[in-house]
Amino acid sequence: AEFPRYLATHGESLSEEERTRYTEQQRLVAQILEAYEQAPDDTDRVATLMQKMQACGPPPPEIAGPVADGVGCCIS
Repeated sequence: AEFPRYLATHGESLSEEERTRYTEQQRLVAQILEAYEQAPDDTDRVATLMQKMQACGPPPPEIAGPVADGVGCCIS
């Protein structure tokens, strides 16, 4: 829910690269949620999607959750 809101409010100020990256992250988050709902035991699919998400880089700081020990992030 946060990606669409973020893109709507910050889209104009983002570079084309950031907008493309965040849009791809939004798409991947939707696919991850769908994979969990449709086949929660298909851990390979979820892991593959999570790797694709990580390859996109960090999400916008405004929607990243707390970071434990300065490592990783949690999409809120």
